[in-house]
Amino acid sequence: MTMWDEESIDSLRDIVGLEPYAILAYGSRVAGYASKDSDYDYIYIVEDFKPRIKYVYHESGDTYISVLVVDKSFFEEDIYIGIHGEFVSGRLYSVYKPILNSGYITELEIHLKKRAILEELRLLKLKYGLLLRHMRIPIKYFLLSRLKKRMTAYPPVRYSYYKTFYGEKGAENLRRSIEGFDVAASHLAVDKIFEYSDGYIYNIDLDKIPSSPKELFKYLYRGVVMYFTHGRSASVSLEVVLDEVREKVRRGVRSIRVPKELENPEILIEIRNVYFTPGSIDFDGLVKSIFGYKAVLKGFRKAGLLSNLYILEVEVGDEIKRVVVKNFPIISIFLKWLWLVIWLHGLKRFTLNPWERMYREVDGLITLGRQGFKVPKLYAVVWGDRLIVEEYIKGVRLDRIGKDFKDYIGRAAEMIGYIHSRVGASLGDTKPQNFIVTDGDIYLVDLEQFNSDDCLEWDLAELILYTHIFFRRFGGRTENISSILDGYSRGNPRYRDVFRRLLNIRVLMAFLPLTPVNIFINLRKAIENYL
Repeated sequence: MTMWDEESIDSLRDIVGLEPYAILAYGSRVAGYASKDSDYDYIYIVEDFKPRIKYVYHESGDTYISVLVVDKSFFEEDIYIGIHGEFVSGRLYSVYKPILNSGYITELEIHLKKRAILEELRLLKLKYGLLLRHMRIPIKYFLLSRLKKRMTAYPPVRYSYYKTFYGEKGAENLRRSIEGFDVAASHLAVDKIFEYSDGYIYNIDLDKIPSSPKELFKYLYRGVVMYFTHGRSASVSLEVVLDEVREKVRRGVRSIRVPKELENPEILIEIRNVYFTPGSIDFDGLVKSIFGYKAVLKGFRKAGLLSNLYILEVEVGDEIKRVVVKNFPIISIFLKWLWLVIWLHGLKRFTLNPWERMYREVDGLITLGRQGFKVPKLYAVVWGDRLIVEEYIKGVRLDRIGKDFKDYIGRAAEMIGYIHSRVGASLGDTKPQNFIVTDGDIYLVDLEQFNSDDCLEWDLAELILYTHIFFRRFGGRTENISSILDGYSRGNPRYRDVFRRLLNIRVLMAFLPLTPVNIFINLRKAIENYL
């Protein structure tokens, strides 16, 4: 008997005793790594099959045939929503061969892989947040991530996946399996969920990828359901299924070392022009990943006793470069922001989560950099260590600039206005210390509270009311307030709306403990001149 000719359809019909709606072959015989004793594996789809799912085994001489008989509606449920743990539908992630009703099978494969792409994107959004919009994800990732989840739930398939995708016919099998994901991604791109070209998904619209922690529980649930479905198909108890798994693992299935990309598919994800790793790396490996294997780490120092910044000196050819490594610790910076979160509850949302602070900073650096604003160049994101590497900006902090303070503070306010009007984002932390003046340009640093919210008045209030500390030193409270308001009005055409909100008593009260009342009076008078 051959695998997919008319004779095989007749033979399978005799074995099962029911008329098929569709048939496909899968397993080692299709993937090209079968031994002479390997089974011929089939999925045999039947309409109105009352048991819904059942294995049928047949032996003919030296030929062993395993037929998974599945009710059509049961199969489609597993395709569209994975309600049966993808016990059946999951086999379409790998290579298979349609034998009967190929159009139906191919159509369902595309539906399965569309769902898989969307579910994987939801999980990535849950983990990486705003960072996802800057990622370039190869279509291969979605296949390998799905296989990894199946390996985690059912370890014995490690051997099958290793032989299928990294064996003698691995390249061909990979191409065939990815074809369905390619078609699925092309369909989703038409719906403007993301852009897709050259095998990469990018420019992902996060608003069209709803995500919540329940996504994680969905996969745990599927793993459990898969075992129950397995037992149901074989008409045995869950205990028997688990014994079978343990026996396969005991025989050495776990000893197979699969490639790193299958163990952790996220290593395939890229951020354009930025080194990205989902894991960890030491400083020496980090500088080589950024600047090339000939780069030499000459030394590093902490920026301050309580600072979360490190300054690295790197030898690249004949040049010494300085870069900043910023770590996002859980405790110390948590305490820094905790009092603000409590004090400003209901006014401005700050995040304490170190990963969220990290991806907000990355989002700010990339977004503002692409818009032409002066921010440090981003070199690397090391997710596992919660750190980023960015350009070292040599210059003078705005709060230490001296006699030209009034002019520079106005330009800083103008920059904030442009960011509000062009990007629609709030910076969150606009203290003068976060503006660096170098060669006449103003760079914006420390963007870990960058966020697309509508509390724009906070940025302006913080700049004005923090700056009062320096007003006497630099000559006159009113003229500095006017310089800030003038600068902001040049940058944001809708400045009047922001100025009105700036006078909200809740905004002003946020600064009341640190700011003299006469500053508020001067601010109100200055703003009234613009309204």
